[in-house]
Amino acid sequence: MEQNYENQDHNSSIPAPDTKEVSQYSSSPDIKEGYNVDLSGHRRNKPTKRRFPLWIKIFSLIIILAATIFSLIKLTSVVSGTVAFNRGEKASKEKNYITAANEYKKAIEKHSDSTVVLAKLFVAQYYNLQIDEAFATFETISGRESDMELVDMVNSIIEKIETYYYPQDNSFYTTLLTYYDDVEILVEAITEYLEYYPDDVCATYYLADKKVELKRYDEAEQLMNDVLAKYDDFYFGHLLLAEIYCEKGDYDKSVEYCQKVLADNQQNTAALGNLVRAELKLGDVKKGMELATKTYELDKTNPLSVSNMALAYHYNNMTKERDEMFEQLKNGTYIDNYTINLLTSIFNGELEWRK
Repeated sequence: MEQNYENQDHNSSIPAPDTKEVSQYSSSPDIKEGYNVDLSGHRRNKPTKRRFPLWIKIFSLIIILAATIFSLIKLTSVVSGTVAFNRGEKASKEKNYITAANEYKKAIEKHSDSTVVLAKLFVAQYYNLQIDEAFATFETISGRESDMELVDMVNSIIEKIETYYYPQDNSFYTTLLTYYDDVEILVEAITEYLEYYPDDVCATYYLADKKVELKRYDEAEQLMNDVLAKYDDFYFGHLLLAEIYCEKGDYDKSVEYCQKVLADNQQNTAALGNLVRAELKLGDVKKGMELATKTYELDKTNPLSVSNMALAYHYNNMTKERDEMFEQLKNGTYIDNYTINLLTSIFNGELEWRK
């Protein structure tokens, strides 16, 4: 299980305005109602009859038609943006945050500078564990004023991102880059780093993750339990414990930790991915295939979704499809060498992954 951490400047947050709401928004993120002009009190004079040349009439008609078409196009654009926003709101209420994020992105195409839509996208990205994308969206709206409830939600989430998903000191990145290819030495280096920053959640998670690679499951389990005792909504911790229990053969406990994440986001691909592996290990290859397909359809670029499709094809004896999916994983934007090596050993029979 990997996470791409980037060095960011985290000093800004959205200040809560003194008033409850600075800007008023309807169900459409940016559309304000117009004003009706009452002409009943205006003096009307009877127009004098006057003949206009034919070319003026034609030219005027063309202008009117062009203005009408432009208005219709603009109206269609506004309406489509509003429809997408409302779909995003519905998906958010249902805790389907991948769908919500996709709809909010469509709304942003029509309302590119809407603070409300961008803030809602930020929230969806957080629950999808798209941490770097969420932080980039936050930087766009940082310092803006909006509805008090929305401001409080955004500020609460950005505090969690800074606490959970970014290290306390930039030297951690140097440690990763220096020892990344040697897991044993990297574990020692992170352990030393944590002597100076014992409350660093990001570094503790990364240490536990590397211990999982070394099959030191009990040590990794203890590290994550200690973190979750203090930060129960650290989703990566729940997901890593789900992976650990799956590897140890405690599938009920693995499913339990996946469900804790899915309770806040029914479309969390990492949690669904762990459920796929639990089902495959239990021997229910048909259910494993169904879950793998569902997760892959949600996000076809996610390395975990791709690797799980390859695993599902393998255990359903679909060799051609397995190899095609495995090639997609190896040629993807993000190369996960640990997973590639794991699947290679499973596919060629060197590793008996299912016990």
